[in-house]
Amino acid sequence: MLRSTVINGPRGRWILVADNQQVVYLGFPGERPDDVYKLLRLPKDVAIADHGVPPTLVRAVTLMLNKAVPLPARDYQLRGTDFQHRVWAALRAIPRGQTRTYTDIARAIEQPTAVRAVAHAVATNPLPLVVPCHRVVPAAGGVGQYRGGSKLKAFLLSREGSIR
Repeated sequence: MLRSTVINGPRGRWILVADNQQVVYLGFPGERPDDVYKLLRLPKDVAIADHGVPPTLVRAVTLMLNKAVPLPARDYQLRGTDFQHRVWAALRAIPRGQTRTYTDIARAIEQPTAVRAVAHAVATNPLPLVVPCHRVVPAAGGVGQYRGGSKLKAFLLSREGSIR
């Protein structure tokens, strides 16, 4: 069974969804519970209880959000396609304080013509900050679009020293 709670973090309240042992989704401030079903491709008959997330996970995610402490791999589970996993692995390889373009990520996964598919995989990342999708910026400059909003993306990049 999936369980959810709300955590205060940068720029608002984040939705945390976990099974009994691992975080499977972290929703940005302003996202709705229905977004969980869409991003995780869950059938509508899957119940998500609004309580019962293990306190250790709540503490770990709160530290990640507010203090930029990495979430241990044992505490999360990424759910996605093989292609998404390849993109997300490339995102996790971007060092803190650095950025890459969508083209850079497409090249890193050895699919240089798959820039649009890479952008889609970045946008459908269910665990932002665990998979630092905010570190992907447009080649033309600026911070670009972000599911959590461009202001939050600029804040996260600034916090990491990527922009000033």
